[in-house]
Amino acid sequence: VTGRVLLTLSAIGLISPTLEIFFAANAIGALGHTIAGRAVLWRTLGPSGRPARLLPKFLSRSRGFAGAMTAISLTSIILTQLDKVILSTVLALPDFGVYALTSALAGGLYVLIGPVFGILYPHLCSLLAKGNTAETTNSYHLATLFLAFLLIPAVAVVAFFSRDILFVW
Repeated sequence: VTGRVLLTLSAIGLISPTLEIFFAANAIGALGHTIAGRAVLWRTLGPSGRPARLLPKFLSRSRGFAGAMTAISLTSIILTQLDKVILSTVLALPDFGVYALTSALAGGLYVLIGPVFGILYPHLCSLLAKGNTAETTNSYHLATLFLAFLLIPAVAVVAFFSRDILFVW
């Protein structure tokens, strides 16, 4: 994400401050992120000596889970973008710009939340699958404390210095 932001800011500053350059730089950054993720995944999995292939039996077993995850993802996308769709038709462009900027600033907190969730969720699922309620509760409590430790200072800075942050941004 940081690389994409830097690429976008550089492109806007060096080439032209237009929407076309903004979206092109974001698309190039996303492509680079995807390629880098593929390379890391491939290196992590390591060569097996056999060509990769898709096994239908694994697809049929995970169809229900994949469908549910797709439904959750689509619902999440709709709910997180619906406010912008509605407000873009109701607000004047400068007001919508302020809203979009503050929304992006608030969404930046997910930089702290995302990695913790990525680690914690599989761990909690594993504990629940084993029926280990006490350890699940303890892990959840520790994770909540850790997230509070990460988020409360960040939220306090944003809350108390929002004008300054938005001005600098």
